Amino acid sequence: MSSTVSPDEQQRADQARKLHLEIENLERGKRWWNKITQYLPLITTVIAIAAFVFGFIQYRDNQERDFKRTFLGKQMDLYLEISNSAARLAVLDDSDERNKEFIHFKVLYHGDLRMVADRKVFDETQKFFNKYINLQSDQTKQGDIEKESRELARVCRESLRETWDVNLPTLPEKP
Repeated sequence: MSSTVSPDEQQRADQARKLHLEIENLERGKRWWNKITQYLPLITTVIAIAAFVFGFIQYRDNQERDFKRTFLGKQMDLYLEISNSAARLAVLDDSDERNKEFIHFKVLYHGDLRMVADRKVFDETQKFFNKYINLQSDQTKQGDIEKESRELARVCRESLRETWDVNLPTLPEKP
C-alpha cells in the first residue's frame, strides 16, 4: 500500500509547517526582546545613577571653582590694598594721617592677610611691618621704607602672576 497524500492534506501539512516556522521565528524574536525587557529596569537604574554621579561631580567642581574664584579675588583685592597702604606709609610725612594709615595697615596685617596671603607675601609684609616699626624711632630710614614698600608690591605682583598664570612684564626696581 502506497501512501499517497491528497493535495488538500499536503496543503494543510505545508500550512502547518509554515505556521510552526512562523511561531518559532516569533518566539526567537520574543526571546531577544524578552532579554532586553528583562534587563531594562537594570539599564535604566544604571543610567540614572550615572547621571546622578555626573551631576554631583559637576556640582562639586562648580562649587570648588566658585570658591577658588572668590578666594583669589579677595587675595588680589587684599594685595592691592596692602601694597597701597605700604606705599602711603612710605610717602606720608609723620602726621595723624600716617598714624591712621598705620592702624589700617596693622588691621590688614593681623586680619585679612593671615586669611588669604601666600607665605612669600606674608613674610614680605612682616618684613615691611618691622622696618616701619624701626622707622618710628629713626626717621633717617625713610628711604628703606620706600624700598620695602616697592619690594612688598613686587612680591604681591609675583604672587598674582604665579597664581593666575599671567605673563606680567618685569618692572624696574628703582622708583
